[in-house]
Amino acid sequence: MANGGHEGNASGSGSGEGAADFVIGIRSGDSATQKLMGHGHGHGHGYGGGLSSQGILPTHAQPGLDVLGDNEWRHTVLRLEFLLKTRWQSTITVPPPPAGDSDSTLDDIEAIRSKLSNKEELPGRYLEIQAETKSFVGIFENILHYNSHSHPLTADLVATVVTIGWDVAQFYKEKYGRVRPSVIDPTIKPLIRIPGHASYPSGHSTQAHLVADALSHLIRDFDESYDPKFKNVRKFATPLRAAAARVGENREWAGVHYASDTKAGEDLAEDIWDLVASNENFQKLIEEARREWKRTYQTQLSFLSR
Repeated sequence: MANGGHEGNASGSGSGEGAADFVIGIRSGDSATQKLMGHGHGHGHGYGGGLSSQGILPTHAQPGLDVLGDNEWRHTVLRLEFLLKTRWQSTITVPPPPAGDSDSTLDDIEAIRSKLSNKEELPGRYLEIQAETKSFVGIFENILHYNSHSHPLTADLVATVVTIGWDVAQFYKEKYGRVRPSVIDPTIKPLIRIPGHASYPSGHSTQAHLVADALSHLIRDFDESYDPKFKNVRKFATPLRAAAARVGENREWAGVHYASDTKAGEDLAEDIWDLVASNENFQKLIEEARREWKRTYQTQLSFLSR
């Protein structure tokens, strides 16, 4: 999660020769490596085509987002609505993480070692990890081919759930205080700077799954309630959830999260979304955002009605 100091916002001592080569290319300004990093704009379902309408390495400090823009007040109001009125602390239950010397934790650490020694897959993961340290919302924008200009209310909903995910995840991080994998095993060399806050649950996993939940909800409702003949609509749910899972997993590949952190974040996102979707004021925003998708599938990429 990128908030204030960011959850790992600088390259650390990398593991694996391939990843190290990319680090050298990025730091030296090598144009080919910069191009692979996706610096620039564009749509597409991959990571290299530009991860956001604002660029994949934005400087804005809000968690998981590129730019909140003029509607930041709305996100703040809805954020407070969630925190003050949904009784989330009495409704959501996040179990304690496995103990540091448990078989589960030791298995997770062994899995991290295996990932960091995977010279075939690690270089590609490294590019994603670096981009997602700053922002990952653009990945979802590319899957559905939208942004804050084409679907401003959808972008509002996404921005709101990302900030809520940050708040709630931080609450449980503070509650449990789980140390990072490299604290238990100093031989682990994370690919990014280790975040200063606790490990469990994973904030990236929480936020990314919340984005997938929100967008899947908008599209599913549209598909069922408006025009089922657009069969391609349903096909987007799978890549949305796959993208969320990969964002979470990439934090394991970075060496800063256990697999149990990732799973806890996914479960937490589901609980948060249930409360969001059942709140009257959020339902208003959800309904407004759904109208944007009705227009999209009515006119495709044309703005005017037919």
